Amino acid sequence: MSISTTEMMAVLQPVHVFRLLKPPALQALAALCEVHEFAAGEVVVAAGAAANFLFIVASGRVAIGTGKASAQVLGENDYFGAQAALPNGRHPAAATPLEPTLLLALPAPALQKLQREHPSIKDALLVRHRSAALLRRRRYAAWLRDNENVLLICRTHWVWLLARIWQPGLLLVAALGASWLLQQLAIDGWPALLLGGALALLWLLLLYVDWLDDTYVVTDKRIICDQRLLLLYRTRTEAPLQRVRSVDLEQGFFDQLLNVGDVSARTLAGIVHFPNVHAPQAVREIINELVQRAQNAQRKAHQQSLVQSVRVGIGWQTEPAANTPPAPQESKPSLLHSAGAFLGRLLPAFTEYSGNAIIWRKHPLVLLSRTAPGLLGMLLCALLALLLRRPGMPSGPFITGSLLLLALAAFCLAWYYYADWHNDTYTLTPDRLIDMEKKPLLGSLIQRSAPLENLVNVQYSRPGFWASIFNFGSVTIETGGETGDLDFNMVMDPLFVQQTILNRMEQRQERQQAAERERQRTEMVDWLKAYAQVTQPAPPPAQPGAPAN
Repeated sequence: MSISTTEMMAVLQPVHVFRLLKPPALQALAALCEVHEFAAGEVVVAAGAAANFLFIVASGRVAIGTGKASAQVLGENDYFGAQAALPNGRHPAAATPLEPTLLLALPAPALQKLQREHPSIKDALLVRHRSAALLRRRRYAAWLRDNENVLLICRTHWVWLLARIWQPGLLLVAALGASWLLQQLAIDGWPALLLGGALALLWLLLLYVDWLDDTYVVTDKRIICDQRLLLLYRTRTEAPLQRVRSVDLEQGFFDQLLNVGDVSARTLAGIVHFPNVHAPQAVREIINELVQRAQNAQRKAHQQSLVQSVRVGIGWQTEPAANTPPAPQESKPSLLHSAGAFLGRLLPAFTEYSGNAIIWRKHPLVLLSRTAPGLLGMLLCALLALLLRRPGMPSGPFITGSLLLLALAAFCLAWYYYADWHNDTYTLTPDRLIDMEKKPLLGSLIQRSAPLENLVNVQYSRPGFWASIFNFGSVTIETGGETGDLDFNMVMDPLFVQQTILNRMEQRQERQQAAERERQRTEMVDWLKAYAQVTQPAPPPAQPGAPAN
């Protein structure tokens, strides 16, 4: 099959690698491309084969790699074979079409010449090459959704790690200084040096693990920032591609020299931040292309729905049956699962899911600080009881009764503050936020709420070092009504709380928009049906004496 140069340009232009090329250069590039056709299952390239071409998918789908967990499926306007930009480059994985596929093949010499003339193309190909290497080393199938493919993986640039090595280095210098000073005072300084060196090495190891474990992923459905803080906790922020409003780039003077920068994808539900990534302009162009592709797919689906509605309205087809998801099969829980669920009910619930509502409570440190006096009192009573059982110690009903009364008072104090903590909740329902404070027993009740449509802004903060270490903070919700601001104080993982609230806001807005589109569609179908009835030719009048039909 042959396609014209104009059609080739239409395939090449949306690809982020060639997006900045001017029409004459794009036309010259299209003239260099070869057209290759492949049937389903026919191998395009084998793993380890020489990378002689950069392949751009004009139509069809291609699977890169083998195995369900590692295969990557590429569609129209995707490309593979970026190793052709390298001398003696080789394909790391096999490429096999899943259906009849048409590929544009750009020869390796032409690609290498092109990247020498356009540094932006070199950066884009290098980003995809490193992304493919990371994808082979890491497996994301555990949290990927059905039919979801990883298209880009980034990591914080190694400059970030170098910029923080001075901290453990300073500690090592301090240990050397302390060791020298102790030696001058005729004191053995080796223990100080060994301790400081061990702490510096541990600090450096933690920084390296922290750098190694932070990844930024873009799939064909989502954009994801996956970070871990010093092996303590993991934070993941994500947003669907079609919700991305803009992709911003920020670079300082030295960042431009090192080709490093911050890329931020902005949505109504907040910002997904890719800090200190290599070749940030190429990363931004890749994200922009994938966002545009997702939004085009959404727009195409809406147009197909409109066409179907018109066909139903004029009587060319019947209303399609609604797709009802199959009922989930109920499985009998195992004994281990039942035991785990029972133990879970005995422990305090810091985040509770009740139907479509999410209930947050204050951080475990708040619970511990409030119940500590009562718990310490019970522990002290138990220690005194053990001590009084020793020979020679005073005993008697009065002492025993007094200890029991003190232990009971300590228990009541701990229970009161536990109930006080348990009753202070922050609840998110599908349509509103609720901040409730209730004192135990018949104490006072204060409840404030705000509809989701009244929320203006949602911000979070982790105040200080210990808040970052133990992952607690505050979430401030600005409302446009008379309720005033809502403050979710001392919650665990405030970033997750903020993201959940913003996602609920966006989901509610999308449901309202979908309901409005469905109302308009139904109204349009009714108008078309009425129009079809009016424009149908009227039956001829019956002739006198003619038999009735």
